[in-house]
Amino acid sequence: VEPSISCGVCDQCLSGRFNTCRTIKFLGHPGELAGCFADYFVMPEKNLLLLPAGLSPEEGMLAEPLSIASHALKLASIENSATVGVLGTGPIGLLLIMLLKHHEFSSIFATDRSEARVDAALKAGASWAANVEEEDIISEITARQPLGLDVVFEVSGDQEAIDQAVELVKPGGKIIQVGIPLPEKISYRPGRLRRKEITMIYSRRQNKCLEESLSLLAEKKLKAAWLVTHRFQPEEAQLAFTTAADRLDGVLKATFIF
Repeated sequence: VEPSISCGVCDQCLSGRFNTCRTIKFLGHPGELAGCFADYFVMPEKNLLLLPAGLSPEEGMLAEPLSIASHALKLASIENSATVGVLGTGPIGLLLIMLLKHHEFSSIFATDRSEARVDAALKAGASWAANVEEEDIISEITARQPLGLDVVFEVSGDQEAIDQAVELVKPGGKIIQVGIPLPEKISYRPGRLRRKEITMIYSRRQNKCLEESLSLLAEKKLKAAWLVTHRFQPEEAQLAFTTAADRLDGVLKATFIF
């Protein structure tokens, strides 16, 4: 299920930018659409994709976060010789690392605050990963890449990670902002950005990447089933959200079983 409904008639939709539709609505967003923690819910036919044969619903669920990673990578428009940083290795960050490996990127540096997610980043294919609570990330990565990174994907939305991205990217490089900061406002160092002539690209969800993501999973080009670490019944909703939000018990990706 594509969880957002675009109008199809505004200037953005008519130009193919469905993810920036002027009146886009999201499942479970207050005042827009009802949530989907139910046995059944109603969506337009255009939002539905058939699950490929041999792909379980649990694996199919990963196509949506994978499509977000895929969209961000397309926006970056880089060759696989590029050195890459992935700051934040939740499900989207981990799937981005797997996608980078699928496209034969070999220099991938990953960071997170969770030790379980740092370990998962290495399993996903990162060439180096570390916990920001335990390492001086800028010094460690700079020691390995003195010239800086060609592109940094900021996938956490954390102010500290955003600051690190500005320092880690090389002059003329790119920062792809995938993570959604919780505060209404965040800060950048405009002088630093200007002097390094950094290109900032904001990535919003995905645009026409869901079908391709399903195919990658169905054809086992990306083996991502291991990302689902926790399963909950609907009546355990509060426990599920607490576990995921607070990163308890080594959780990577949690799901409900109906």
